[in-house]
Amino acid sequence: MEAYIQARAAAFSTLNITSAWRGSGATAIPAADSHSSSYAPYYRRSSSRTATPPDFNTLQKANTVLSTALNQGVLNTPTKRYINKLADETERLNTRNTLQKRETDNLRSIIQKRRTQNKGKRAVLKGQFHISTEELRSQVVEAEAATATATASQRPRTTPQPINEAVIEEIDEESEEELYDSDLDELAL
Repeated sequence: MEAYIQARAAAFSTLNITSAWRGSGATAIPAADSHSSSYAPYYRRSSSRTATPPDFNTLQKANTVLSTALNQGVLNTPTKRYINKLADETERLNTRNTLQKRETDNLRSIIQKRRTQNKGKRAVLKGQFHISTEELRSQVVEAEAATATATASQRPRTTPQPINEAVIEEIDEESEEELYDSDLDELAL
């Protein structure tokens, strides 16, 4: 019950409510302005910090206390069901959000590892601004030579050549001549 009281006090504080209004770009209409003839909404942008959600442990404790208090209270059954479903959904979404953040961080680290150069000229020159020293030059030449030998040992890449219609016609003519010659040979026998 104490956790619920603490969470409720934090959630319904004046600072939390006004910061949520400011975060959305709107503020509550002041009491003096609420009786004015214009009903235009009163907007004010502020650079103050918006309300942050409570941490997961506090939220879970508050939901547990709220559920036990509701089961002991005099609220009607649909309201109790709604509040319980709302608390469960909040915890589920928070868990999903945490898992997705971890997955995103893992994927970012994998992509970062793929982007880093471990071999070649770029790996040698990483962090160097002047390549005028003989030592760096020799390392770059060695890296380029290693890259050249690696590419030379790979299978040559072939790109598909476009088929020329003249070549097809020439092949067809040659095959027709061969057929004609073979027919004449058979007739001569």
